[in-house]
Amino acid sequence: AFGLSDEAKTQLKAATIQMAKDNHLSKMDQYLAKHQFLMDNRKTVADGYFWVVTSWMYGFIPDLATEFPNLHAYFERLKQDPGIQKALEEQKIAS
Repeated sequence: AFGLSDEAKTQLKAATIQMAKDNHLSKMDQYLAKHQFLMDNRKTVADGYFWVVTSWMYGFIPDLATEFPNLHAYFERLKQDPGIQKALEEQKIAS
């Protein structure tokens, strides 16, 4: 992509992951240490969307569960949500 060498692509991916950890995931982990959902303690559609985005992150950040335990607990809690379970079933995605 964009004429980058394999080494440059690897460095770009690593830098992007580190930036996500430092600027976003760490902040979400801190927030979720004190709140059950994104909108304080009330589940909204934003939680469902964020659950999907977080599920993608596990493919790029294998240590997400140990490095961000509050985010992981939130993810696992929402994984049990009937709406999320239904969407996974309808999309034939294993939970």
